[in-house]
Amino acid sequence: MELRNPTPSGVADFFPMLDDNIFEFSRAAVLNGLKGKRTVGLFFRPGECFLTSKMKYRFKRALFSLLKRLPHTHIITILPFQLDGRIQSVATGWIHDPQFWDLGYFDAKTTEQSSAIERQVKDVAQQRRILVALGSQTRIKGFDLFCTMWCEQSTVREKFLFVAAGKVDPQFEKLAAKVTDLGGVVFNRQISDEELFCLYRVSDMVWSCYAPDYNQSSGILGRAFQFGKPSLIREGSFLGSYAALLGHAALPLPFGDVGLASRRILDWNPKAPSEYSISRKVENIREQDLANLAAFLRGDSRSETHK
Repeated sequence: MELRNPTPSGVADFFPMLDDNIFEFSRAAVLNGLKGKRTVGLFFRPGECFLTSKMKYRFKRALFSLLKRLPHTHIITILPFQLDGRIQSVATGWIHDPQFWDLGYFDAKTTEQSSAIERQVKDVAQQRRILVALGSQTRIKGFDLFCTMWCEQSTVREKFLFVAAGKVDPQFEKLAAKVTDLGGVVFNRQISDEELFCLYRVSDMVWSCYAPDYNQSSGILGRAFQFGKPSLIREGSFLGSYAALLGHAALPLPFGDVGLASRRILDWNPKAPSEYSISRKVENIREQDLANLAAFLRGDSRSETHK
């Protein structure tokens, strides 16, 4: 992300990911507010404020409801307010998740290793469609559902190849081994950017169907949007609403119903968008978000455009 003069006069502190240190952000907001200086932070996980399963989530909602009222404090979420009206109760503004417009900052060269992965996946897939699950493979990323669908649904295996690429949580290593035993592909290791982008390109669909307690933005879906690759998301999630807002093809799946989820995938044939339409949309989002983030830092009236 490139910003000219990222901490202009009047801004005491900018937190690019305030979730990493909520205490320091809160402390800075109080002290800077007394000095008449701005504190600006990007809030990546506002959805946790609306969970009720643990006391820490209720405390988080109360804290951010208070912090947003402090003078000169700007809490900027990476989830549009349109996704859930409650988000506005814990934030002062929003931009899109930068991972929905960041590919232009990468030099995604094709390497010998990424080419080898592409050949391997295509050779195994034959004429089947390719569904990829990218990044860390954990419970909250829905890896157990991904594996169970592959292992239990023979009709899915006939029409699709499931590919998982990223470090597998140790508790799911046996399940991942079963996936490979039944002909699926699992790269249980850290994946390079070149390999990651190669798998996006070779895919027909991208997995973003995450557990109910993981209701936040997703860089995996963001990159799928930029590559024009349809996504699988959890029914009722923020990601479903986000995809609709962007006009991105996304299929909602019932998280606990493997049979119904499988039938929906088998019946779904989304139309691929043109590269031109995607590039125009991504560029417009990038320009608007950088302009609005700069405005939040300056504290001028432009920062009100996303409210």
